[in-house]
Amino acid sequence: QARAGYRTGLLHVPSPLTAERSFAPALRDVVDDGTAILVTGMAGVTTKLLIMRHPSAFGGLPSDLPKISADRVVIVANDVPERARNRERVNDLPRVAEHLEQAAGVPPTWAPISPIVRDALTPLVAGQAMLPWDWEPVIDVAAWRVERDGFVADRPVLGRHTADHWTKWPGRRRDILAAYPDDPRYDVRVLGGIATPTAVLGYQPANWTGLAFGAMSPSHFLTGLDFFVYFHHRKFTEPIGRAVLEAIAAGAVAIVPRNLEPIFGDACRYGDPADVRGHV
Repeated sequence: QARAGYRTGLLHVPSPLTAERSFAPALRDVVDDGTAILVTGMAGVTTKLLIMRHPSAFGGLPSDLPKISADRVVIVANDVPERARNRERVNDLPRVAEHLEQAAGVPPTWAPISPIVRDALTPLVAGQAMLPWDWEPVIDVAAWRVERDGFVADRPVLGRHTADHWTKWPGRRRDILAAYPDDPRYDVRVLGGIATPTAVLGYQPANWTGLAFGAMSPSHFLTGLDFFVYFHHRKFTEPIGRAVLEAIAAGAVAIVPRNLEPIFGDACRYGDPADVRGHV
């Protein structure tokens, strides 16, 4: 946004999902270097466009907001309203919109980040405005690009970077081993931890390398992969697949479930875990 000539103000509104977290270092950096302005205190704020993320921040009307004057308000819906991990709706979404309208004085427009989120969101916000196009996440292509002139090793290197959570991994032993083979002809590398799959398997395959979350940057990790293989639990709905986007930007071949095809089109290879070796 700064490179495009826009001024950005950041206004922090606590959310139940981030109550115990500090500001992300990346946010502190853009404030420190002047790329964005941190809005503090109760002085009024005027903006042409107010972008609110995440809906959980306005489950109730915050009591300590400055007076906001906006020409247009957008609520970015980052996720499907029903979460697999607890099967509970994160918010009463129409009420979220009402609270934001009270705060900014303008009826907001919903902005789903993918067709998957749009389909889940539509019946829950019936009668409220929604963008006709998806608010797709952006990526700095130049920063992620990797020059490639062949495979990175003498055998196919498969891998992924995601949270080490049960929703992010296949739940069945055969699916894990189909997607991430226990086979010395393949090198399998994971950034983010492998406690979940090894608990299902009962062991760590010898050709697997597991790195803890934060052990290296995702951009550096992706330079060492030929194939980005991402399959998750059958009970989890992946809203966008940000990690897949990063892998594609870094030049890895992404092999993912078919339900992501509406998002990525012909940029990925699709199938089930059993199809991975064929794609490779």
